[in-house]
Amino acid sequence: MGKTANIAFWGLDVAEMTTLIHALKTGKYEKQSASIHPFVENIKIKGVTFKATIPSGNESARRSFRPSLPDFDGIVYVADNTDSESSSMAKEDIESLLGDKAISRPILILIPTSDASGTLNEKKLVEELGVAKLVGEKGGSQVSIFAYSLSTIQHEGYQEGFEWLVKYLSQ
Repeated sequence: MGKTANIAFWGLDVAEMTTLIHALKTGKYEKQSASIHPFVENIKIKGVTFKATIPSGNESARRSFRPSLPDFDGIVYVADNTDSESSSMAKEDIESLLGDKAISRPILILIPTSDASGTLNEKKLVEELGVAKLVGEKGGSQVSIFAYSLSTIQHEGYQEGFEWLVKYLSQ
């Protein structure tokens, strides 16, 4: 019997989180829509079963879920960088998470890339989101950032992020 971990997905784009969960479960890309209700999915990665809680797409319900984040074994933050307003809101959200003294668990920050060339320039995406300094202040061993690409052609980057999370939780 393997290890089980309760993780919370967090971020502004619940549809992207749901699509990512679907890809982790099935290995296939299928664009998903946001659920109006929070839900839980079990996903298995490297011998660890993650009980992943995804918040509601409803903003009011989503806000009421936020105080429970410190209760999870880890947090997966899916950044929304589709435009400058979304990036700015994601940065504020990440600042809030990293500044929350009640959160002492690992935080995996995933940044989707829509680079048509398929090249994941993680450093550039981190700079655009403006979170590198924040991550350094929180503690590099507790927070990690991965850029990822998820499409019908390419699945790249998010697996490595979850492998980091598995390694961190196994310590």
